[in-house]
Amino acid sequence: MVAAAAELLKNHAPHYLFVSSVGAYDAREWTKPSITEEAPLEPWNSSGRPYNRNKAESERRINRIIGERLTIVRPGPIKGLRDDTPDLLTWLLRLREGGEHIAPGDGSDPVEVVDVKDVARFLALAIDQSLYGTFNLTGKTMTFRDFLVACTRATRSDATLVWIPSDVLHREGLEPDSVLHTFAGNFPFWRPDPANQGLYRVSSEKAFRAGWRTRPFDETALDCLEDFYSLHLMDRSKFLSPEKEKQVLEAWARHAA
Repeated sequence: MVAAAAELLKNHAPHYLFVSSVGAYDAREWTKPSITEEAPLEPWNSSGRPYNRNKAESERRINRIIGERLTIVRPGPIKGLRDDTPDLLTWLLRLREGGEHIAPGDGSDPVEVVDVKDVARFLALAIDQSLYGTFNLTGKTMTFRDFLVACTRATRSDATLVWIPSDVLHREGLEPDSVLHTFAGNFPFWRPDPANQGLYRVSSEKAFRAGWRTRPFDETALDCLEDFYSLHLMDRSKFLSPEKEKQVLEAWARHAA
C-alpha cells in the first residue's frame, strides 16, 4: 500500500512525508542505551512482529521510490487526542481517585511518550523549512517516578504513591506488560527489564536541533481525559483490580512495619 501510493504521487509531490515508528528498528537495538536515526531497521525476513517488519519495509521501499524529497518520522508511543490505547488513561484515572496506589519498582526506569499534536507540529515544521531525512519523535525521557508525579500533578490529585520493589510485585503475581504481552496491564509503561527498555531510550535530539518543541505533559494528559469523558473512546486497563491493589498494599505495609 505504501509503495503503491508513493508510485502514484512521486511525480506530483515535491515533498513527501511518511509517518513510520520507532518499532521499525531492528529488535536487537532495544538493548542499547540510546537509539539514533542511523540504527539498523528490522529485516523483512525476521521473526519480529508484522507491524515492525511492515514499518521497516515500508521505509525501504518508499526511500527507493521518492529518494531525496522524503521526510520520515519515527514516533514513539503517541498519546493525547484520539489515543485508543488505555495506558496513559489508566494511570490518570487511577491517580485521580486519590488514596494509596502502587508505584512499581524504584522509580528509575525510563518512560517516553509523544503528543499527537507534537508529531503534527514537526510535520508542519518539516514542510515549512524543507527538512528532509529521518527524524525520531519520542519527546524527552522521564524516569518512572517523574512520570507518575506528572500524572498526579495533571489530575490535581492528592494520591499517595507507594513504591514497591519489582521482586515483591512478581511474588504477588503483578507482572509488567512485557510478561503479560499487552500495552496496558497492571502498570502501563513500566519496563523493569533493561533488555526491554530501548523503546523508551530513543533519542530525538536531531528533531530538537531542527527546531522541534513539545507541549507540556499536562496538556497531553488533559487531552487524554477529555476524550475519555466526552467521547468514551477507551476503557482503563482491567488488569489490576482495586481489591488486588489494596491487598498488596496492605501486605507491603505489614512487611515494612
